[in-house]
Amino acid sequence: MITDIEVRRFVEVLPDRKKATIARYLEHLLYKDRIEVAVIDMHAPYLQALTEQLPQVFVVIDRFHVIQLLNRAVDQARKAIRESLPDRQRRQLMHDRFLLLKRHRDLKESELLILEAWLNQFPQLQAVYLCKEAFADIYELPSLEEAEEAYVAWLERVEQCGISESFGEFLRAVENWYPWIFNYFLHKHTGGFVEGANALARAVDRAGRGYSFPVLRARLLYGQHLLRQTKRRAPKIADVQESSDVDGQLIGITPSTSEALSEFS
Repeated sequence: MITDIEVRRFVEVLPDRKKATIARYLEHLLYKDRIEVAVIDMHAPYLQALTEQLPQVFVVIDRFHVIQLLNRAVDQARKAIRESLPDRQRRQLMHDRFLLLKRHRDLKESELLILEAWLNQFPQLQAVYLCKEAFADIYELPSLEEAEEAYVAWLERVEQCGISESFGEFLRAVENWYPWIFNYFLHKHTGGFVEGANALARAVDRAGRGYSFPVLRARLLYGQHLLRQTKRRAPKIADVQESSDVDGQLIGITPSTSEALSEFS
């Protein structure tokens, strides 16, 4: 799925995520010189196709996917602890797992009490959680230099805490994608809209009970445009709840790459 994250709209829906498919699309893309930044996830064919077809484009790894991988380390630590618990505590920890994945600053007072109880009981889980929070804080820094310095300090902290193994997959990913992850601090673009767009695509597919790809593509590219033209009433509560998954109101779609900030997802 290719979107324009500057104006929040679909640009194209491709049948797969293979390099050949992406490269073929980019090769015939109009107004290539207007594309400045591409925000992608850590899928190598995306980077390879962009490097070949749009070498001038500045590539940024979406912070959402970096944090998603970071949270996976916390969840793995939780699962390792869960195995040693009696059934009742195991079910409770499963129920409370989302408290470990949310940012500490976003937790309610009642949630903080529950979280602290778990962390005080399991020191290694506490160390992993605090390191997760510390890395997420790096994204709040204003400059590349500060972010890189903070990351070095974070690596030292992980090693001192003896939890490098818990972050093994995450550390390998950052090592492999380091330049593009830290490009965020030079061009602070994210793909939050695309996560909503993906949710919308899944909802459309479910509603059609397995549309063929051409039908699904047409619904995504043009269906919202028609919907926007026909909506004239004030939104109901149900409309607001449904549209919240796609970053607010539905947007008219016309395939264009003019001054686009493209995202692949």
